[in-house]
Amino acid sequence: MSSNIQFEVTAPGKIILFGEHSVVYGKPAIACAIDQHTTLTFTENYCNNQDLNTIPCRIILPLINYSGMLTIHLDAKPAFSPTTYFQETLNKLNKNEPFLNELDTLSGNEKKTLTVLHFIFGGILSCYMKQLKNVSFTIGITSVLKLGAGTGSSASYCVSLVAACLAYVKFKINSNVEIQFDPLLDDFHSQSGDNLLIIEPFTDNITFSDGEKCLINRWALLAENFIHTKASGLDNTICTYGTMVHIGINEINIWCKFQVSTIIDKCRQTHEESCVEFSNLGLLNKIVTMFF
Repeated sequence: MSSNIQFEVTAPGKIILFGEHSVVYGKPAIACAIDQHTTLTFTENYCNNQDLNTIPCRIILPLINYSGMLTIHLDAKPAFSPTTYFQETLNKLNKNEPFLNELDTLSGNEKKTLTVLHFIFGGILSCYMKQLKNVSFTIGITSVLKLGAGTGSSASYCVSLVAACLAYVKFKINSNVEIQFDPLLDDFHSQSGDNLLIIEPFTDNITFSDGEKCLINRWALLAENFIHTKASGLDNTICTYGTMVHIGINEINIWCKFQVSTIIDKCRQTHEESCVEFSNLGLLNKIVTMFF
């Protein structure tokens, strides 16, 4: 079994500077990336797999002490929708319906973690590749981010998976493999007027375009909802862009280049809004006390 494509991607973790708890209620928060990463190594191998709609994968995940096989199923429907695919996968996970692969033998954190991997690779490849023959993958993921420590380990995991899968598509384009997808079939890729279907081959400096980063971020947010039920979008945005982010009401601002004065102004604004919230809580406490 020989190797065709092999590469490594990393995604940073994050720390919330202000508004860690208020962000889940739609209030302002400021957060930034940290110099601790999730690292994914990807290898494509040739194998004798004649099924165009399945890809056998060897998964190595020390984070959850898992090492084993996972068969990725590609969705053969011509009108593929990532949002519909997400809901179908979520229903299977919540209702314990069969996935018809190795996921059916798993439970708990193992099943959820590998469901995210299957969702991302199955979904993205269903969008762009449709059929892959005689290939298998080896995917290894390690991280220095501790689970449940508030440093964005799940978002970093999701972003690394999406980036790796999209990188694989780009490498296949480099190898003159035609991608097949009709942008008219799905509005997931054209929200807010973005044209996110222009996937370009890698050049000498192996990087993602702004549109591709937006696509990575959008897929990672969907995947985060398997883990956090209702993700705010803050963690995956930081892990995608590796910068500082301000999240407000119905908006996320990415600060790729920023000045100290800007940060101070945003911090002051967030602090003042938080003070108003706390003062309201104090007033409410006085009112409640009057009735006892």
